[in-house]
Amino acid sequence: MLKKKGYPWLLAKGFPNSAILTQFIEFPSVEKCKQFDFALWKNGEQVQLGNIQNMIFDLQTIVDFSALHFGLGKGDIIFTGTPEGVGPAAEGDHFALKWGENTLGEFSVSLNNK
Repeated sequence: MLKKKGYPWLLAKGFPNSAILTQFIEFPSVEKCKQFDFALWKNGEQVQLGNIQNMIFDLQTIVDFSALHFGLGKGDIIFTGTPEGVGPAAEGDHFALKWGENTLGEFSVSLNNK
């Protein structure tokens, strides 16, 4: 709805609990990351598929730019864009993040504002 009205993406993506994070894993290396795709599954159907090789800027460029222009500290997280397939979420939808064959995290949507 916000996108259709022409509002900035900040309003569509930047709301409480909108940045779901998994447990952190040790960074294996850029080359190792390129060997595996990451995917988002919604209700048992793959809706997004990507690989860091497809990013417009490589990881080091993003880190260097962010450090120079915003500053970076231990524990900071850099969010980038997402692969094609972004869509709406509804009450009860179940999502799973996979990297290669491994499921890194899962959650179900709860729109209850309690």
